[in-house]
Amino acid sequence: MVDASYAYGRYIAQVDLGLKTVNSAAAAEAIGLTRTIVDIANGWDALGPRIILFLSLCAMGIVATAWSAIACVRSSSVRRLVAVVAVCCAWVALIACDTSIQRWSVRRHATGLLSKVETAAVALQSHWPAPTNHSSTKRAAVAPDLEVVVSDELPNTLVVTGRKSYPIREDFGMLIDRSDDGAIRFALSGAAGWNLEWHPAGSEPKTYLDGFGNESAPIAEWTRLKEHWYLVRYKDS
Repeated sequence: MVDASYAYGRYIAQVDLGLKTVNSAAAAEAIGLTRTIVDIANGWDALGPRIILFLSLCAMGIVATAWSAIACVRSSSVRRLVAVVAVCCAWVALIACDTSIQRWSVRRHATGLLSKVETAAVALQSHWPAPTNHSSTKRAAVAPDLEVVVSDELPNTLVVTGRKSYPIREDFGMLIDRSDDGAIRFALSGAAGWNLEWHPAGSEPKTYLDGFGNESAPIAEWTRLKEHWYLVRYKDS
């Protein structure tokens, strides 16, 4: 609920334990890029402290539950039995509700960021940065506090620079994308694979061609936050 990067941090923790593997292109794997990304995420200035905290809390919970169960077996009583059953039910409820809790958390963080994203959308609708005739790329400032880079090869895509990776509070992601129909999509930094999107009246989120010419993954779910604004998750995230 507190950490906007919780889902990614938990995923990296599972990778560290060997419970999950990182699916990446063969070329990236061959040159060690995948391992480098995981190492960076584990860094002390990135997700490292949160991963350690997550693993510590899980270990403490498992040990405490096991200790309670052993104590109940050694010296059975109605109170101890009820306590152990209640703890086990709480674990089952937490696991069963985990996805719903994460969705609620993403929406909560995204809603907190929405006012800044709205300000950026208004600024971009008024003036979308474009390279000058003397340069193929250009840096520009976008309200409220963004620094972006645009190139003449990708005129409908802005690369956001200078933002902190793996934020505790949700923030702008690396890309802002504009479609021909006027929709503007803001990637989120903490919730990987989620966008905050502005769509013109009469339109809704759908698959699209991004600024690189690639078709997006199918939409897994979307939520209408207010008029024109949607929180969208794509299936490959």
